[in-house]
Amino acid sequence: MKHLKLKSRSIIIVLVLTILNVLNVHAQNKNVSGTVLDNSGQPVIGASIVVVGQSKLGTVTDIDGKFSIAIPATSKKIEVSYIGMVSQVIEAKAGTPMKIIMKDNMKDLDEVVVIGYGVVKKRDLTGSMTSIKSEDIVATPTTNALESLQGKVAGLDMTKSSGQTGSGLSFSIRGNRSLNASNTPLIIVDGIPYGTDIDINPNIIESMEILKDASSTAIYGSRGANGVILITTKKGTQGKTKVTYNGYYSTNSVAAYPERMNLQEWANFKREAYKADGQWASEADDAKIFGSAYDAVKSNQDVDWVDLLMKDGSQTSHSISISNGSEKTSFNLAFEYMKEQGLVKLDNLSRYNTTLGISHKVTKDFKLNFNMVYTFQNQNIRRDPLNRAIYESPYGDVYNEDGSINPLPFNDGQTVSPIAEEAAGVYKNNRRTSHLVGNIGANWNIIKNLTLTSTFGLDRKDIRNGHFADQYTHDGAGDYSVADATNETEMNWSWENTLNYNFKIDKHDFSVMAGNALYQNEAETYTGSGHDIISPSMLFYNLGAASDYKAIQHP
Repeated sequence: MKHLKLKSRSIIIVLVLTILNVLNVHAQNKNVSGTVLDNSGQPVIGASIVVVGQSKLGTVTDIDGKFSIAIPATSKKIEVSYIGMVSQVIEAKAGTPMKIIMKDNMKDLDEVVVIGYGVVKKRDLTGSMTSIKSEDIVATPTTNALESLQGKVAGLDMTKSSGQTGSGLSFSIRGNRSLNASNTPLIIVDGIPYGTDIDINPNIIESMEILKDASSTAIYGSRGANGVILITTKKGTQGKTKVTYNGYYSTNSVAAYPERMNLQEWANFKREAYKADGQWASEADDAKIFGSAYDAVKSNQDVDWVDLLMKDGSQTSHSISISNGSEKTSFNLAFEYMKEQGLVKLDNLSRYNTTLGISHKVTKDFKLNFNMVYTFQNQNIRRDPLNRAIYESPYGDVYNEDGSINPLPFNDGQTVSPIAEEAAGVYKNNRRTSHLVGNIGANWNIIKNLTLTSTFGLDRKDIRNGHFADQYTHDGAGDYSVADATNETEMNWSWENTLNYNFKIDKHDFSVMAGNALYQNEAETYTGSGHDIISPSMLFYNLGAASDYKAIQHP
């Protein structure tokens, strides 16, 4: 009985302490609630409410603009913010619900944005669009400037096609509109249609405007059905010569990868499988079930092929720009060198970029513009070795006695090593790209408010893919060496002419535009290939040295 009384007394004490603790917590917090409205009295949905000095403690307003948050009793102020409106820091009043009126950010509304063949102030914009400025574009190190849009554009769905260096992007802005056709938005750089692999220097981009609704198709027709991304490069400004440098070095590694069986786990798993089939009873049967792997299992020759393949990657960028301008002429010249090392050997990318923009006023009403972007890329591509490494048995003679890579490590005379391509001189998959984009244009103010704009643009891309794989590589498959080379040339030109007339009646602004555009596309592709190259040192540079299966293809 004494024991039960003591136990009951202990429980009562614990309950009292718990109640006191809860009361103490409530005493340390205070509840702040209210409603956030705009100038017209409409609720502001999704406004951010954050406790000043404690950025992790906050909430957002609901569909009625209301919010409620428990904050420490010692906290005196909260900050209310919303995109396009002026942020406010106000006193946190507990008990009585607050009414907070937010004002439009007039500075943002007066900001000029690009919309197709012209510009407009944000306050006059009725369509759905998002504008990303230079400082946001370069905030995250990327090889493709479009990656900076991730998390900044509502409705944007973006993924990289692979973990390879320089890999392309798969993305959509207005959702998937077709099962078979492309859902990729139209990308325009300084008025010239561009591909999805934006290989220009992110540091020379002034802004990116994303048009998402009917306003995009109104200007670009069916080409803009998936949305439009307008990229504007930086121009020179009047004043002293300005020299800017931007550089960084970053590293990357695999965040997570499936765990693999070690040799002992693999061996036990195989024993259990054969035991269930009645073919294994004890270790005396190991030689029968393991075959060529028996010696490796016996000596515990454990190998993690994925660990041998995966390395830490890195990315380096150096960019320098020079700009200046006078009353009549301005220019901006920029150079970039970027190098990216992938997570496996033989996977790397080097990029060299030159950008030039010149603007010159011939007369008060007539101006000439010239823009040019040239990019050269040298990329080494590794055939995905992880698919083989992940399922190969965890054993093998990885290296020969002289330290060189053993191409047949499994003692079966046929299975090629997952790292066979890393041996010197047995594998090369190289892609070189030369890309020139430029335009020359004129703006003529014919009379007051009437402007004629004419722009001629050129986009030329030359690509050479060269591939060689020796006999004992994955591509050679132990049969013969293979070599092939592909040359692609794509030439696009455009000529656009627009006539704009702007006028004002009372408090209303009007803009009328008429124009026409001409486009031409040309493309050529040639591929040559062969088997059993006389000397591996020739790689893919001399396909005439192939002793078997010579072929030339022209799609």
